[in-house]
Amino acid sequence: MNAVPADIQTMINLNIQYIVVGASIMIENIIVMLIFLSSSSLRRKYHLLIALAIADALAGCSTLTAGYGRHLIYTKWPDLPNSTTVMDCVRTGWPPLLAIGGLWPATLVLVIGIERALAVFTPMFYHARYTTKHRWFLIIG
Repeated sequence: MNAVPADIQTMINLNIQYIVVGASIMIENIIVMLIFLSSSSLRRKYHLLIALAIADALAGCSTLTAGYGRHLIYTKWPDLPNSTTVMDCVRTGWPPLLAIGGLWPATLVLVIGIERALAVFTPMFYHARYTTKHRWFLIIG
């Protein structure tokens, strides 16, 4: 049996770390979601934070699946696929998930920042006219 070269073994170890980090991100955000969803007052008040926890859990899922997918590729050494095209990678499922998992949390942080700025700089408007409907519009948008 052939010994695995050091650089391939390093990549295998890094991808295992990717899997562990992705799993921990998912577990932590599931706990956050459970806390926010367990209380009706928290559920009514913190829509954006619940959406952010869901988005971060998706980011963790994408990290986990990317690590697992890469781990499967590198553990095939010495038969690493050399003829893999970009579309072959996209069809595996984890690259699009990484794109969504990377963009959605960042977008929600921007939306939360805009909402907080609106609350601070125009408090009369915010308290008089800003409703749950507006939060859902921001989450879906």
